[in-house]
Amino acid sequence: MSTPDPTSRPPTPEWTEARLMSIIDSAMDAIITVDESHCVIMFNNAAQRLFGVPASEALGSSLDRFIPERYRKDHASHVRAFGSTGVTMRQMGLLGSLAGLRADGTEFPIEASISQSALGGRRLYTVILRDISERKRLEEQLLHAQKMEVIGRLAGGIAHDFNNLLMAIFNCLTLATKGLEPEHPSRAALAQVYEASNRAALLTRQLLTFARKQVARPRIISTNEVVTGLEPMLRRLITDDIVLKAQFSPDAGNVRADPTQLEQVLMNLVVNARDAMPKGGTLTIETSNIVLDQAYCATTVGATPGPHVSISVTDTGAGMSKEVQSRLFEPFFTTKEPGKGTGLGLATCYGIITQSGGHITVRSAVGAGTTIRVLLPQVTGQPGKTALNPTPAPAARGTETVLFAEDSGVVRELITIALRQAGYTVLSASGGPEALLLSKEHLGPIDILITDLIMPGMSGKDLAAALFKERERTPILYISGGGDDSIPQQDNSGVHLLAKPFTTDTLLRKIRLMLDR
Repeated sequence: MSTPDPTSRPPTPEWTEARLMSIIDSAMDAIITVDESHCVIMFNNAAQRLFGVPASEALGSSLDRFIPERYRKDHASHVRAFGSTGVTMRQMGLLGSLAGLRADGTEFPIEASISQSALGGRRLYTVILRDISERKRLEEQLLHAQKMEVIGRLAGGIAHDFNNLLMAIFNCLTLATKGLEPEHPSRAALAQVYEASNRAALLTRQLLTFARKQVARPRIISTNEVVTGLEPMLRRLITDDIVLKAQFSPDAGNVRADPTQLEQVLMNLVVNARDAMPKGGTLTIETSNIVLDQAYCATTVGATPGPHVSISVTDTGAGMSKEVQSRLFEPFFTTKEPGKGTGLGLATCYGIITQSGGHITVRSAVGAGTTIRVLLPQVTGQPGKTALNPTPAPAARGTETVLFAEDSGVVRELITIALRQAGYTVLSASGGPEALLLSKEHLGPIDILITDLIMPGMSGKDLAAALFKERERTPILYISGGGDDSIPQQDNSGVHLLAKPFTTDTLLRKIRLMLDR
């Protein structure tokens, strides 16, 4: 028989209660117990941190002080109804949309579970609360990203169809103009049509940029060189009553992006900042290096950890409401007066930066100005020199055989006529399957494949892959009104891309260059 340990004693009620409170106070979630009159009788450490109220002040007070006023009546009725159900507990997340009220008056979304018990003839309710502000913010970011993706697909599809129409308009205008005498009265009208078509082509390019389908020519560039090189033009964009401040970090790193597109982003941001300060102010452009950690990336959709280069544009204008900020990068959304803007400027910025692997942040408040910050991944390596664009040579002729696939009847007929007039033999098809059939029936060589990228049934890529099995050395020229970054601009393998709209003269020069190479 064992001898009892003289130091071992049954725990006293006081010890048990202290131990229980120690466990409750160590919980990560806020735990509050109230009686039937909603008087707080327990308030743990997490609750003190969550609401910004010490337990000594919370105990004995009404639970209503932690609930926004508009919810108090409904909350009281819900608790009474719960008390009459006989259910002992409702799990976290089953109580609907709830909100808490901090000591400083700010509201925040919460998730809660509730349980009831009887003690000494009193009915007690214990609520476990969790602040879900961060989760809500991430959900909103994700929904916004998904919305932008859907809008981008729609914009890309519209731009693709419009570019096919613009192909016909541009080239028919060129043909019509060539047949007129220099002093013909119709020349002025045709010039107006051509100018309007150019503006339409610009809109489709902006839509494609937003949809991240614009053809880009990325290379390693110095952010400081891009910004300083553009500074004289930016000064001409703003009014005399706006002070432009440039604060460049001397060690700002290099990024991989299309320099022309990055310049477009800066000009769009400066124009928007200028328009936000109609009575003047200060516009500040800054460059700096920043390292994004896992914690930041976990709370920011589209962000990737690692070293980045930051370019920020800050104005001292009127600022923006939360509602405006939530739609800021949508195409055609604008707060400007009719005729003052298309609503594509910031949408274009969004597309360019996203396509370059970066993201954009916005910090703004009504009456407190706006800061829009562009963050691009920093890269190693030195910036390359910009290649000079040679003067276009005259459109060249040829005698080779061209396999041509295009689902748009107008574009197909236009290009087929131009190729045949230039001396080429053309096998013209309305899609991939028909093009493969023409290839099998043609006994001679096929010197080049020209195909639209986006076609129903079989894409241009699929057609090229199928043709490669039969004629593996055939050069490929993709044409696209929707753009595609996965197709290289210049490739020694013989794969090229020409973005719509283009003139037939441009096409003929491109074909001749590829065949001669």
